[in-house]
Amino acid sequence: LAHHLRAQGVGPDVLVALMVERGLEMIVGMLAILKAGGAYLPLDPAYPAERLHYMLSHSRAAVILTQNRLISRLPEHQAQVFRLDADWPTLAAQPRTNPPRIVLPEQLAYIIYTSGSTGRPKGVMVKQRGLINLVHGLHAYFDDPAVRNIGLITSISFDISVNQIFPTLIFGRTLHIIADDVKFNSRALLQYLDAQQIHLLDAVPSYLQAVLNEVAPQQPANALHYLLIGGEKIEQRLLQAVFGQLGPTVQIINIYGLTEISDINILGPIRAEDVDQPITVGQPLQNNRIYILDAFDQPQPIGIAGEVCVAGESVSRGYLFRPELTAERFVVCPFEDGQIMVRTGDLGRWRADGTVEILGRIDHQVKVRGFRIETAEIEHALAQHPSVNECVVVAREDAAGDRRLVAYVVKNPEPRTKNQGDGSEAGSRFWVLGSADLRQHVGAQLPDYMVPSAFVLLDALPKTPNGKLDRRALPAPDGSVSGTSDTFVAPRDTLELRLARIWEALLGVQPVGIRDSFFALGGHSLLVVRLMAQIQTQLGQKIPLATLFQQPTVEHLARTLRQSNPQPLDSPLIQLQPGRDQLPFFCVHAAAGSVLSYLELAQLLGPEQPFYAFQAAGLDDGQPPHTQVETMAVAYLAALRAAQPHGPYRLGGWSFGGLVAYEMAQQLTAQGEEVALLALIDSQPSRGEPALAIDQTTLLHWFAIDLGRTVGADLADAADALATLPPEQQFTYVLEQARASGTLPADIGERELRAYLDVYTASLRAMQDYRPLPYAGRVTLFRAGDRPLDDAGEMLGWDALAAEGVSLRVIPGDHYSIVRQPHVATLAEQLRLSLAEAQILHEAQSQN
Repeated sequence: LAHHLRAQGVGPDVLVALMVERGLEMIVGMLAILKAGGAYLPLDPAYPAERLHYMLSHSRAAVILTQNRLISRLPEHQAQVFRLDADWPTLAAQPRTNPPRIVLPEQLAYIIYTSGSTGRPKGVMVKQRGLINLVHGLHAYFDDPAVRNIGLITSISFDISVNQIFPTLIFGRTLHIIADDVKFNSRALLQYLDAQQIHLLDAVPSYLQAVLNEVAPQQPANALHYLLIGGEKIEQRLLQAVFGQLGPTVQIINIYGLTEISDINILGPIRAEDVDQPITVGQPLQNNRIYILDAFDQPQPIGIAGEVCVAGESVSRGYLFRPELTAERFVVCPFEDGQIMVRTGDLGRWRADGTVEILGRIDHQVKVRGFRIETAEIEHALAQHPSVNECVVVAREDAAGDRRLVAYVVKNPEPRTKNQGDGSEAGSRFWVLGSADLRQHVGAQLPDYMVPSAFVLLDALPKTPNGKLDRRALPAPDGSVSGTSDTFVAPRDTLELRLARIWEALLGVQPVGIRDSFFALGGHSLLVVRLMAQIQTQLGQKIPLATLFQQPTVEHLARTLRQSNPQPLDSPLIQLQPGRDQLPFFCVHAAAGSVLSYLELAQLLGPEQPFYAFQAAGLDDGQPPHTQVETMAVAYLAALRAAQPHGPYRLGGWSFGGLVAYEMAQQLTAQGEEVALLALIDSQPSRGEPALAIDQTTLLHWFAIDLGRTVGADLADAADALATLPPEQQFTYVLEQARASGTLPADIGERELRAYLDVYTASLRAMQDYRPLPYAGRVTLFRAGDRPLDDAGEMLGWDALAAEGVSLRVIPGDHYSIVRQPHVATLAEQLRLSLAEAQILHEAQSQN
């Protein structure tokens, strides 16, 4: 291949673009380009088409090495193309010996494009001299014959790959290109490191933290001798976790460098006994010099901060076709005749022991997940949106270890509008520009790691008294939907709900719809590691990584998991909203057994309020459904007491669920526990009539209507048509109609729907048999305003049972619509008031 490339005109300073997937062909392409005397330009196939087009056209690459399956991803170009997986027959006549070496030390080895402050990425021109110095410097530092296997987990578009690939191959060690399925699975990664006896691994801190967060202590990785960490700030807690997981024998090496100085430039060990000390990097790589200078290019004394500058063999040739930017960052070193040094833009200081402590950035460049990002480039892309007036992008760490990009946007005076339908300022404020629209706009120009995780719309950017941007006054994202699709679709069964809750916890956004993209919501490679681990832990299943990347939605993952029978629930209690600092509210399912009808209610109560719901036995766990309210209450109380051992308790339930909540309150009171709130949502006690005999057609008729109305669909026509069908066709007909209406997922089978029907039937039987006894406490009744009243009166009969009376709150809507928009908003507000009143009353009684 090197001979072929040379025949195509590849030689010194001639660029060859390399757009391949990670694997053997990637290494073949890199070595062939270098042997031909050219320089390689990595193009990540995952980059958006606009960025690939810019890099290819700006670089003027003469040749492209790619793979047949990636041809369609190539932007328009004039270069020659060679397919590494399909064009080998054309090389049959080429020699198998190395071509004569024609390259000189000052000529190019590779160009890597990094984020640019002017709105466009900049190509760093790394010399052969810098690459060779890096290779020999690392070999001298790690001259350990026991280090034979080196793991590669990074993309070749990331300069950290250089220090793993070339020293390994040049000095005869084995390079392991770790597959993505292993890289994104924490347990699989540590097992691979152990099984393949990986002795040296290089990774950014945030990736290591994500891996260690998801594995059990002491999972084996005992072969690891050296762990290189760099690319972003290292926290003490990470070091403690690494030493705790891998043991004190592993040598952690802190590395520092930039693409402009051939990747690694300073490195030094971190010892287990030093984890509580300031974290420093050690000595310069061979043939390089470090200077820490003030604003007048004067050396700073020990302990005084200044800009880190680097001179020596590793200094690159500057930025491709950007002489003005090169002149700004690559300057004559005032301490070495004729030598060039690089201003890194990093703030650092010398320590007394001769090591360097990196303190941060002088400018607004940031490091997120190891990627060096100029926020100005993201701001430039955002500013091109016709509805954006002003914007600023910052890196925030609102949760420990979770550093992410957040964009703050001010709309144009006459922006495009998207009507949310409720006419309220609060309902439409987020969608004035459209987060999904902004994300799509930015994602079309920038790689995934540069797309903000959240977009916050402001009336104006905060300013200091002298009129400058006040970055410290920028608010934290509130966790409400920061990137969902314009059409929100809620989970339709428990599996979709469980996946959505995993996503919400990982992504810090709520709610997550089943058709929202994991990556559009702010997901990234590190969160993929945690997502895979959480699915395996909570659902007992593994999914192929390709499944997530092909269709990264809850709906698609649920479809995949249904085919392999995910782990059943081990408790009837499902957390709909974690909340914080408040006592939880526990809500019992309606007759069909599902908790999905409470999703909107939980969200509207606000992020502070923990909300749990009980799901019926028999839906997901393979158990027979309960047929008595009393036994159901016993089972649910066991789960409740596990979550909250003692009162005061706040309970509730809609429809049939209200009866179960009432019985739970009875049993808790009998056990001496306090029930601060018993909230019955349009629930009516049975009146002592004998149980009805229900034929199949009538049962399916009721079931179809209940199933549809619970989620806002209309299956009434299907229910009415049942009487015209033979009995053996009726169930299949209901299943088909439920799928077609979107009431249930399209891949739900007969087994799942029969489980719903069995639970529904058991609930009807339990409701008819239940005879509620008088209750010593107070009932809060949320009655549907459109409900027809009978002789039980406006209190629905609860006033005859509750010794302390009934607090009535009338909610607009009918029996079904009060738990759906728009009426659920009123229900949530009234329930919020009741929860607050119960809390105040409890505190007053406690003081007395």
